[in-house]
Amino acid sequence: MNEDNLKYEITSDTLLWNNFRSGDEKSFEIIYRTYIKPLYLYGSKFTNNKELVLDCIQEVFVDLFIHRQNLGETNNIKLYLFISLKRKIIYSIHKKNLIQLFPDEELPFLSIYSTEEEVSDQESEMELINKLSKALETLSPRQKEAIYLRFSCELKYEEICQIIELNNQSVRNLVHRAIEKLRKILICSSSFLLLLL
Repeated sequence: MNEDNLKYEITSDTLLWNNFRSGDEKSFEIIYRTYIKPLYLYGSKFTNNKELVLDCIQEVFVDLFIHRQNLGETNNIKLYLFISLKRKIIYSIHKKNLIQLFPDEELPFLSIYSTEEEVSDQESEMELINKLSKALETLSPRQKEAIYLRFSCELKYEEICQIIELNNQSVRNLVHRAIEKLRKILICSSSFLLLLL
């Protein structure tokens, strides 16, 4: 992505967010339609309880709408929403005692790929995805989340830091160690390495 596109994206997010905060309902609708699927896919990585995920997403958007005039500025709506959703899910899981309390670094991260995400119909690609998925399951929950955010959501390290609440170097180390672990497992197939790059 060149610098001009990056400036346009930032300007677009900033403009869209500011319009929404000013009460523009069309901007709210655009935000909702743009981010509902990525939020659902990300939220589904923390729990198999789809209703809980949907309830948390609804709460995020209701809170946004109700408190829109008091919201701070952002130039990255996706990052803002991911952080908000993760907090809601953690709060809901703890509140409903669905699982034992856990420190953030042990927060479950179920899978990087899911059947609901688009996957090519070609058998060879499906086989490749299946092998990669099995290898990804050997990663820690925090490594899975970092890999998902970096490569599936295409977030920058600085953005991942805010979601995972680690410093930049720790996030880079987390991703590097995860890739090294995957590389050792999948060393026999150069196709897998291309997927990771």
